[in-house]
Amino acid sequence: MLMFHAQNPDVIPLAQDELKQLLRENHRLRDSVDDDFRIMDAGSMVSSATESTDTMSFLLTSVAIIVLLVSGIGIMNVMFVTVAERTKEIGIMKAIGARQQDILCTVLV
Repeated sequence: MLMFHAQNPDVIPLAQDELKQLLRENHRLRDSVDDDFRIMDAGSMVSSATESTDTMSFLLTSVAIIVLLVSGIGIMNVMFVTVAERTKEIGIMKAIGARQQDILCTVLV
């Protein structure tokens, strides 16, 4: 493993090309033969880590949205069933003269 440091980030592609040429000459590789080495820079590793972080964030956000939607529908169904079961009770409370606030407190508790 060899590590090199470029003076300026703008010259990294040029430095990689020069390093590649130097290594090909040192390894005596012909033009028709593939490289027997790899050249990697820290910037590419950082960008791939950023991409995977963005993908993970998108997936987690999507799952959270779906969970909130499904749980909201579940809560809505429970509330609907609760009110539907107490329709007679609510009717009697209205007939007696209960306020909207009292009925709402009874249904939610």
